[in-house]
Amino acid sequence: MALIRRAQSGSQSGVRSGARPWARVLQSGRLRLAAGFALLGVNLLLLNVIAARHHVRSDWTASKVHSLSERTVGLVRALKRRVAITVFMVPPDRLPESLLPETRELVRRIAGLSSRVTVQYVDPDLDPTRAEMLADRLGVNRRDLKLGGVVVSADHRNRFVSTASMAELRLERGRRVTAFCGEGVVLEALISVTRREQTVVCFSQDHGEAPIESYADAGYGYIADEVRRDGYQVRRLDGAGLAGGVAACRVVLIGGPQQAFLPPETDGLQRFLRRGGRLMLLLGPVLDRKATRYAHLGLERLLTEWGIQVLDNVVVDPVSVSGEQPLMTWATRDGYVGDHPIARAMNGRITIWPLVREVRVVASGALRFRGVSSVTLVQTSDEGWGETDLTSLHGERPLRMDPSVDTRGPVSVAVAATAAAGARIVVFGTERGVINRRMASLVVRDHNRDLFLAALGWLDGSSERVAVGPKVSEQLRLTLDPGQLTRVFLISVVALPSVSLLVGLLVWWRRRR
Repeated sequence: MALIRRAQSGSQSGVRSGARPWARVLQSGRLRLAAGFALLGVNLLLLNVIAARHHVRSDWTASKVHSLSERTVGLVRALKRRVAITVFMVPPDRLPESLLPETRELVRRIAGLSSRVTVQYVDPDLDPTRAEMLADRLGVNRRDLKLGGVVVSADHRNRFVSTASMAELRLERGRRVTAFCGEGVVLEALISVTRREQTVVCFSQDHGEAPIESYADAGYGYIADEVRRDGYQVRRLDGAGLAGGVAACRVVLIGGPQQAFLPPETDGLQRFLRRGGRLMLLLGPVLDRKATRYAHLGLERLLTEWGIQVLDNVVVDPVSVSGEQPLMTWATRDGYVGDHPIARAMNGRITIWPLVREVRVVASGALRFRGVSSVTLVQTSDEGWGETDLTSLHGERPLRMDPSVDTRGPVSVAVAATAAAGARIVVFGTERGVINRRMASLVVRDHNRDLFLAALGWLDGSSERVAVGPKVSEQLRLTLDPGQLTRVFLISVVALPSVSLLVGLLVWWRRRR
């Protein structure tokens, strides 16, 4: 029996000893740890694959800088035509004021809403040949190509969105976007190129106005091209068309006339406005050749009836412009008045005003038509004034304000008016801000073009179609007093490292035991 028991115990111990190596392997802590890491890696890989195919993006910023509005989402998803978005921009590492990161995020979200939207990026520095070829095809001039922007195209219609209109930047301590306006202006461009009917803008041409076909220094060829590029149809308007009541035009533009309008023509303009027409006038001071007296154009009475008065003076301002005649040509950055859409669009941008006259709001009691409302858009600084003595223009005496006859600053130089019938009028006190000499210059010093196009958009009504405001970037700043700074130092530099050291010493001591 003893022998049998020994044999059985020996055989069992042999089995156990034979199975012991595998058991040791399976029960090894290192193997279990390695298997756990392997399974974790597989799970992470599967999670990344699922996330890549079914990703969801969220915007946790308070102002929703990286989110599209419901209006944008609805319009893009309802597109019936193919839209191409071309981005002409360089990265911020080569151009501090570049908006490429924000623009890329914007157009990526727009393109993700519809398969009809395609996007391409062009770096004018790295690929100048391709950039110039595309710019020529899309109607982008060399100055815009240099500064960068976005072109929205559909059905051979293009609209350019400048970088300046897409954001407000501060560069004092490095690049910082204070407000991103890209969604609104890109959406407005998208609506402009996809709508079926083009707004007709008629340029008056029979009263000494600058010709829209001319690219000479004093012509309007470049600004007419800008109007076409913004999605409008440009036509000439002669005196007969004015007298006939301007039947085919949505907006009438009269730029720098030098000859008086006949009564039938002003009557036709009056009928046009009574029907809800839209009118823009660029009316600088009209003088004789010797600059000894002012000439009237026959439009003064019509404008007064619609709440706008143009005066016989020359507005001067000490805010001079380098390379221009002092006082006679001046600049403003903060002279935009009130919350009007035109003034709001130009806030903080420099515009230059050469040889400008005063344009002011008429008191409501003097209005002929009820329901007319007029507001000032732009004015000089407090040091500016309206000079009435024309002998100063000859240099016979220095320009200085005479309180008895001159208008004390700030002096209004641009006014907008609306009427209950739907009529809209914008009057600027100069026609020289958008002539070819200024528009063709590669040295960009002003935003006169943007002011002109903002006024045109308001007249057409496109500024109301897009109700997407700017996205203000969050700038959180924590301010601590000396006592709070001391407590932060003691906690982060002294207390936390000391606790970590004590825990480590405690673990080491227990292991030694």
